[in-house]
Amino acid sequence: MTALSIQPPFPTFSEADGSPLEDGYIWIGTANLNPITTPISVYWDAALTLPAAQPIRTQGGYPVNSGTPARLYVNSDYSIQVQNSKGSVVYSAPAATERLSDVVVTGIDSSEVSFIQAGTGAVATTVQAKLRETVSVADFGADGVGDDTAAIQAALDTGADVIFPAASYTITAPLQVGSQRLFGGVVSKAINRAQTIINIAGNHACFINKSGEISFEIDGFYINFGATVPTNAGTSSNKIGFYFTTNTLWPAFAKISNCTVRGAWEAYYDNTGTYQSILERVFSLDCRRAFYKQNGTTIKFDTCMAQGGKQGFYIKDVLSPTLVNVAADQITPTVTENTANYFEGCRSLTIAGWDAESNVISGDALSYMRFVTSIGTITGFVGYLNTMSCSAGQEVYFIKADQGCRLHFAGCRTARNVGDLLFTGTGGNIATILAYDTTSVILTACDFAAPTGGTPTVRYSGLTGLVSSINFSQSNLDSVKVGTTELSDTEYGSWNVGLNSYTVTGTPVLTGRYVRVGKQVTCWADLNPNGGTIASTANTSALSGVPFTPTARTTCTVSDDATANTGVGIVSLAGLAYTPSWTASSVRKTVQFSYYIG
Repeated sequence: MTALSIQPPFPTFSEADGSPLEDGYIWIGTANLNPITTPISVYWDAALTLPAAQPIRTQGGYPVNSGTPARLYVNSDYSIQVQNSKGSVVYSAPAATERLSDVVVTGIDSSEVSFIQAGTGAVATTVQAKLRETVSVADFGADGVGDDTAAIQAALDTGADVIFPAASYTITAPLQVGSQRLFGGVVSKAINRAQTIINIAGNHACFINKSGEISFEIDGFYINFGATVPTNAGTSSNKIGFYFTTNTLWPAFAKISNCTVRGAWEAYYDNTGTYQSILERVFSLDCRRAFYKQNGTTIKFDTCMAQGGKQGFYIKDVLSPTLVNVAADQITPTVTENTANYFEGCRSLTIAGWDAESNVISGDALSYMRFVTSIGTITGFVGYLNTMSCSAGQEVYFIKADQGCRLHFAGCRTARNVGDLLFTGTGGNIATILAYDTTSVILTACDFAAPTGGTPTVRYSGLTGLVSSINFSQSNLDSVKVGTTELSDTEYGSWNVGLNSYTVTGTPVLTGRYVRVGKQVTCWADLNPNGGTIASTANTSALSGVPFTPTARTTCTVSDDATANTGVGIVSLAGLAYTPSWTASSVRKTVQFSYYIG
């Protein structure tokens, strides 16, 4: 229980020895002047209608009006002098400081009290104007007891910045926000967060924007719809933490920060054409979908997290969306959502830091992350303890990109440790990443290992279809299904040289080397007779084992240690390098040719 201070009902005055002032005299006058010679008007009532003649007499230490203790009232600053019955001064103040204390005087309106801020250049205002610079929902009666909707909305309708004191509020209708700032953030032991609790009673949103207004800041709230992921659209589809939808196309500069939304159908929904919006440290807990943004430009999700539910991020037709240090964990998409995170029509998409943990992707054609008709860069993606599953005749993907995407993954690792991307199904095709139709994907310094475990029909690290491509640059992959092009930018190595239809004596030593830059391959073959001889017949003798498959015929040249140039041959589309004729020779020869692939 809060302690209460017991105050005397009337002002009291004492003798020098501390005894109550009996038959004393009170003079009240102009501030900083002698009150006996410059008296001012004093009254017995707060309405200032009952004048008190001076000097005012005391009995038992109290000022008395016709023998009854009473209060004294003035309407200005004042000086005061109190004498005992013998004329000795027992109290005086040239500029009394108790004007608003209700000990000597009351009834002063805050609009009449001046205020000036400390510091050079500060201008005077009134206490009332200063206090009204911000509004508290408590000013309108919101106290966390019963339905606080009307009181909170009244505070918001002032248009001022609004403070929410410590309480657990309940609302039964959406709160309409204008161009203003809302401050929660009081520490709540119930949730162990510096957030003010708003409990939602009914199938409705918490915060919505007033028509035409979407420039605001909301900070420090825990919006509670319930403790479980909603499943019934009929009773829950309007449960949205932040619901903004008025087709506003002007600059927004809206910001939501330090907020948690729990148990909503969607934590955040915005289909306006706004831009420069920021979500910072927003946590979606057990919401069916966490973050939905369609239309607009340059929205930023900074340190936002989705935990639980069916979908983390859904971003569509947004220019330059940016996601920094985000997470989507424990997501279990169904065929309705199709994917745990969806990006469509995003231009200049930037993702820098993404945690994917304990997600379950189970069902035909489902994925953890899907990109459609989007262009962007993804860096710092890491997966941990994620599970994929499908059955015979089905497919499941961890990442899927299609319909003409252009994506660059850099420094990404889909499984933090071996076994962190686990397949638990009994058939079907699985892939860590799928690039389909005309999509092009580049992986730089990435580790995209194929899922482990289970008994799939086929498992791939990378999978392409139609005329798509995955470019593996300095990345670690396995089980790659070659599509149109699945290559790193630069590659070199050896190839096994075979002699087809050559006349050979002894045991020659054959060595092959190649370098590929993009789609151009250059090969060398060293033919060492090793004490024997090798003879070639034009249009018949050919080297086999050429790396990659040429897309066009090209020429090859042959030289040796004796005559430098032996002649020119042809490399066929079948990957056979036909050499020109030479008679049996014990001289070492080098064959060189270049061709295009893909």
